[in-house]
Amino acid sequence: MILDEILEKRKANYQLIENDYPLDKLIEDVKNYKFYDLFKRKNFIFITECKKASPSKGIISEDYPYLEIAKKYEEAGSDVISCLTEPNYFLGSVEHFKNIRKHTKCLMLRKDFIFSEYQIYESKKIGADVILLICSILTECQLKDFIDLTHSLGMCALVEAHDEKEIDMAIRCGAKVVGVNNRNLKDFTVDFENALNLRKKYPDIYMISESGVKTIEEVKKIKRAGLNGALIGEALMKSEDPYNELLKYRKASAMPKIKFCGIRRKEDIDYVNKLLPDYIGFVFVKSSRRKVTLTEALKLKKHLDPSIRVIGVFQNQSISFISKIVKAGAIDIVQLHGDEDDEYVRTLKDLLDIEVISVYRSSKYAEYVMYDSKEPGKGIKATYRNKAKTKPYFLAGGINITNIEDILLLNPYAIDISTGVEKDGVKDYNKMEEIIKKVRDYE
Repeated sequence: MILDEILEKRKANYQLIENDYPLDKLIEDVKNYKFYDLFKRKNFIFITECKKASPSKGIISEDYPYLEIAKKYEEAGSDVISCLTEPNYFLGSVEHFKNIRKHTKCLMLRKDFIFSEYQIYESKKIGADVILLICSILTECQLKDFIDLTHSLGMCALVEAHDEKEIDMAIRCGAKVVGVNNRNLKDFTVDFENALNLRKKYPDIYMISESGVKTIEEVKKIKRAGLNGALIGEALMKSEDPYNELLKYRKASAMPKIKFCGIRRKEDIDYVNKLLPDYIGFVFVKSSRRKVTLTEALKLKKHLDPSIRVIGVFQNQSISFISKIVKAGAIDIVQLHGDEDDEYVRTLKDLLDIEVISVYRSSKYAEYVMYDSKEPGKGIKATYRNKAKTKPYFLAGGINITNIEDILLLNPYAIDISTGVEKDGVKDYNKMEEIIKKVRDYE
């Protein structure tokens, strides 16, 4: 029967599909975990808040044009918009949340005092991407159950803690992101240093600083302390220009990793050992004017500061050639700058235990994606767009000291510079130093 034939062929097709893309991965991917994904691809995130009032400050915004403010947040590059829905003390409402949800595309955090499963289901119904779960009002059993329920509904949880005891509780319960509240909810006093101090004790978890963040210098302190983001409410709500105020905060937090590509001289190694970028690049592409051989790369790496990771750049070259370079110990990461497809990347990674940067396209097997000019190495500015959805992304193509401020606002995982730090075709120490200072101590 034709029906049996059709069904058998579909079963055979789906057997191949499921082998390549298992059901458990499909289940995870259909859920909305975009909030957690932010931390994989961004060095620092901003949660911006819409709230009319608070118990400690009273009325913050008399007219409270929350929708207009939310749209300004989105235009200025907010990663998540938080909306208060508690009506008695914060004068928030579910209707405010739903209206913002309807008119913006930003991820949204429902901020309330959640104490029941009903509220979690309600949050899903009104379109929340993230909900706030507060350690101090929940038992450990409740917190674990609520995190599990939140995840089962395809939402994310920002778990709020104030001290070590609560952070330990959050970690035991499976929290993926902890928001350290600098405000003590018992007496509503604020200690801005609270999150900075707790970060030292918990360096390996995703951590957000909440409450009391008001100035550019405070944002810089949070970034330098290694926190992953900040929740800012009152300072933006009181600002006459929340759009530009948020842009200032974003500039203050911009500190991507730095790669200097096209290193090929001993003098270049001396430069980078003084400046300590995160990465350098050896180019193994035959047609490149910056190409090095394996022998040259090994000699250069011998003098390199061990804290700097080496990226090898290849373009439509054989896997056996790349394997030879990797096994010789010349590089730490492979960058594929040609037409290498997913099958190529998968084969490479099956053979070699090494991280891969896929250029122009996001490969499901590569750890990173890079967006570059279509004529790499010629200093032509790329079309910079935040296309990466779940992977850390590098930006390259015409980056130099004249456009670095615009680049930093895009908050890439890393920037890749070659021509922009050269003079007459060779690396220039002063230009490299200028970039390092601008990125790492952004003013």
